[in-house]
Amino acid sequence: MSGLFLGLGLTIHGQGGGGAPFDPVSLFTTEQGFIHDLTNPANVFQERTGASATTPSGNGGPIGSMKDLSPNNNWAIAPADAARPLWRAAGYCDPDGVDDGFEFTPCNVAYICAALTMRTMPIAYETFVAVGFNVNLNIVRREAAGETWRTVGNGGDAADFTHPSGTITVNGVTGFAFTDDVPHVVEFIADPVAKSLGAMFLTAAIDRFGKIQMYRCFARETVPTASERESLRAWCGEAIP
Repeated sequence: MSGLFLGLGLTIHGQGGGGAPFDPVSLFTTEQGFIHDLTNPANVFQERTGASATTPSGNGGPIGSMKDLSPNNNWAIAPADAARPLWRAAGYCDPDGVDDGFEFTPCNVAYICAALTMRTMPIAYETFVAVGFNVNLNIVRREAAGETWRTVGNGGDAADFTHPSGTITVNGVTGFAFTDDVPHVVEFIADPVAKSLGAMFLTAAIDRFGKIQMYRCFARETVPTASERESLRAWCGEAIP
């Protein structure tokens, strides 16, 4: 399985205030991608068997499979029993910071929006997620000292949230700082042509999630419109306690 990277009800009042509730599933027609919502216990299971999993994780139980709520059936699956994060009733996965995490299908997407918390780690640099723009695989990481995210290959400038073909936003603001132990809504945006956004959440030395707690995640092979992105950020943010 190739990797990449989360979701109670799938509706919020997003577009057009007072109109029909926003449903992230409505943003899929023929596009590949996935929707993971960890706020609903019905979406997380102990077995690493994807759609055939039957045992709910329960509070404090391991997550072997996360249900994909999109039409694509792209379940996220832990690579080994020992690498299963725990599910917390507050609505997020709780990895051990060593080797826990998931493999996601597919990895060829141009857009990700997720609600997550980066937990404090005792190392100088933390790698967040492998992100491939065009033909180059760059690592987007958080610099502990400045609590900002940046790509490795662009000189470490303070404004290094942007790449020639893409952008990273935090809470809808390009280049905004990420604070440890505080939930944020983060977007990875490549150009309109689908690019590989990588696969795994990483720490500096070990793959998988590291110490990232995830609540919800939406990924698609094409970039949504500005209004759709606004609604997706609101939907992800709704999961944050």
